[in-house]
Amino acid sequence: MMPMVAPRHHRLTFTCIAAISALLLLVFAAPTRAQDPASRAADELAQARTLFDALDYEHAVPALDRAVAMLEPLVAQQPTVKPSLVAAYEMRARARFGLGDRDGAATDLTTLLGLEPGFTFGGQVSPRIVALLDDIRKTVVGTLVLTIDPADAVVEINGQTYPVSGTPIPLKASEYAIKVTRLGYRTVDQKIAVVAAQTQQFSVSLERVAALVWLVTSPAEVEVLVDGASRGRTAAGPPGAPYTDVPSQLGVAPDAVSKPLLLTDLTQGPHVVQFKRPCLVTEERRVVIEALSDYRLDPVKLNRAVGSLTVESTPAGASVFVDGESRGAAPLTMDDVCEGSRLVELRSPQGRYVQRLMVNAGDHAKVAGRLKPAFALVPGGSVPAAAMRTLVASVERALAGSEQVTVFQPAGGTADAASATAKAPVEWLAFDAGRRAVGGAAAVSPAMRRELSAQLARALDVQGVAAISQPTPTSPDVVITLLAAGAGEPDVVSLVPERMDSVRAAMARFDFVPPLVRPTIGVLAIEAADVPGVVVARVDPGSAAEKAGLKPGDVITGADNQPTKAPGAFARALDARRIGDTMMLQVTEASGTSRSVSLPVTGTPRLISAADQTLLFNPLSVAFRSRLATASAAEQPFARLNLGVALMRLGDFAGAQEQFEAVKLAPGRGISQGTQQYLLGLALEGLGDTSGAQRAWQAAAGSEAWLTDGGPPIKPLAERKLKGGR
Repeated sequence: MMPMVAPRHHRLTFTCIAAISALLLLVFAAPTRAQDPASRAADELAQARTLFDALDYEHAVPALDRAVAMLEPLVAQQPTVKPSLVAAYEMRARARFGLGDRDGAATDLTTLLGLEPGFTFGGQVSPRIVALLDDIRKTVVGTLVLTIDPADAVVEINGQTYPVSGTPIPLKASEYAIKVTRLGYRTVDQKIAVVAAQTQQFSVSLERVAALVWLVTSPAEVEVLVDGASRGRTAAGPPGAPYTDVPSQLGVAPDAVSKPLLLTDLTQGPHVVQFKRPCLVTEERRVVIEALSDYRLDPVKLNRAVGSLTVESTPAGASVFVDGESRGAAPLTMDDVCEGSRLVELRSPQGRYVQRLMVNAGDHAKVAGRLKPAFALVPGGSVPAAAMRTLVASVERALAGSEQVTVFQPAGGTADAASATAKAPVEWLAFDAGRRAVGGAAAVSPAMRRELSAQLARALDVQGVAAISQPTPTSPDVVITLLAAGAGEPDVVSLVPERMDSVRAAMARFDFVPPLVRPTIGVLAIEAADVPGVVVARVDPGSAAEKAGLKPGDVITGADNQPTKAPGAFARALDARRIGDTMMLQVTEASGTSRSVSLPVTGTPRLISAADQTLLFNPLSVAFRSRLATASAAEQPFARLNLGVALMRLGDFAGAQEQFEAVKLAPGRGISQGTQQYLLGLALEGLGDTSGAQRAWQAAAGSEAWLTDGGPPIKPLAERKLKGGR
């Protein structure tokens, strides 16, 4: 009896060890697993399998009960769980059978066959449980044989796809819905009853209802049009069977051939199929549908359609962009520019040049552009989006000849994207010809405009922004609102793009930039009634005019032997001279003596007035910034003064302060140190720095400076400010 006892003892010991191991596994492994239901069920099944493999069926069955209870609800939502549930039923059936529970094993095997009708045991299993499975199979499982024409049709049985191979398909005895589909054929829907232990035959021949055309292209992303109507685009490859030889046939890599594109519902007869993609030569094929059948077009390879383009910029070194894509620095020659309408841009900190041109395949085009401060057209005017495209094109054409600014719409919808990012309000830049806010612009403060203009100009890499408005949707007039980066006060220009006189008048305003220095001979001459010339009102101390003996009251009757009696004649004659020229004057003194005087033409600084209503201060501000970058050391102070005045007019007092503080001028008459101090006081006042403004005005009050080159004197202006005047 001893040999009988020892194995029992060893088996109990092994079983206990396995149970303890499973428990330890559960304790230590569980916290590391994800705690979703599928993971918990997998953990439970793993513990049950450990007990089952150890032949500890008494403990394995309860563990499998728990695993089944956890897995069954998951199968409908997670089909990948089904194999685990089948495995759980198999182990429980075998464990119950090993414990003598034949009925329980039969119940599990019946459920198992319902889940997987073709199930068979694998490995070494007791012949008795195999026989039990076969007996149960005869009561719950039948088979179905499919015969389908065409053989590549898709068969779904209760929504699950089955292969059409002629091999019997085991199914649980029940009624099934069978759906047979194939492109180009009429779909068949039928029901069939599968009877246990019997083989059912299901045969169907589909009815052809349409022709199908398969095609591939190289490259992919090619638009396919049939008889002028788009049928979609080919998708990226590789093409797969039966096109495996196409890449070598076309001499391209496999991934350079698209996946097959299917054209359906083509009627019998001839059709024209076109293949289009930007930068590629359009291809065309004629397809004749003779019968309702499957057709496979020869692979279509599209060749590149490019021209060459040479770009030069003034100044050199500008960044070149074609349709918004950076291509390098000018001068630049490109041999791969796609045919079609292209937008060429030259960009630099000084501005932009924009030109739209047509590039033809095989041709050579040239762009030579001078960079100018740029204003990007952005959403914000009162023009509806539907009419915007036409108006933008007309405005770009009308202002293309401007010498000072570039007004353009950025490519690729970047202006819309930048406006959306900046959260710019609708119509925030809509103004009428009288510079009055209309629509949504009335609710936008100057501070908000300063922030929006700076943000959009930075995003679009331009010097300012612009928007288009119309008095009425049918009006021919267009109002362009301009806002330099960081400016809060706009300028407006009204024009009729179709009228050349209106365009010329608008461009004259855009292009007017006062010179930093004006020619002078050291006198202030005024026109007077009944005087045959201009009267000398003032002679600058130390000037060549003073040294030549000119005095107030003298009359200049001619300049270089041309009479100065006509209104404006003397001013025009002087403005036509260059600094360094010599001017011959005919002068009549107060005593009546006439004489000729030869005087050198010198330069005197010129300063704009913030009160000048004829100037466009937004374009002026960017023009002065551009000029400052190239100004000589002698011109820089006056470029800064003019820029500062423009910035104050636009509400950018901080920017104006920066410019005024950078100016170093000597004291004296005219535009001098006193001018700079007075203007600095105005900028500080605008910033709310009262004490700083008072100090600047105090310094200006003792000067002999003028506010502009034509006056008035700074001294009384500064004294009025110190007394609290405006």
